[in-house]
Amino acid sequence: MLAVTVPLVGDARAARAARAACAACAVLVAAMTPACRQTPSAAECGALVQKYFVLKAQDDPRLETLPQAERDELTRKMKAELMATDPDMRQVTECTNELTRSEYDCAMKAKTTQAWNACIE
Repeated sequence: MLAVTVPLVGDARAARAARAACAACAVLVAAMTPACRQTPSAAECGALVQKYFVLKAQDDPRLETLPQAERDELTRKMKAELMATDPDMRQVTECTNELTRSEYDCAMKAKTTQAWNACIE
């Protein structure tokens, strides 16, 4: 708890300064508290899923050599399989309740699926 000593003898200016400092601290703490608990929005969760799909596609060497139509089909199948079987995908689709802001920010900056997974575990 924050304690402020207020002068006992007539120094009104010091008392006002102490109250102002205390009020400023309270405002700062109040402003920071929601940010600590903030979770990603539904749209951000969707972007996070897409980020994982992009990273996962980078891990599959078959996608580099296939014609575009076959690449699109394989990517679609990969997405469906991941959504059905990957526990990380289930967690991320519920990320508004499951992930913190820092986990989301970390995963969105990830360059590999391994780094992405490390962020959200």
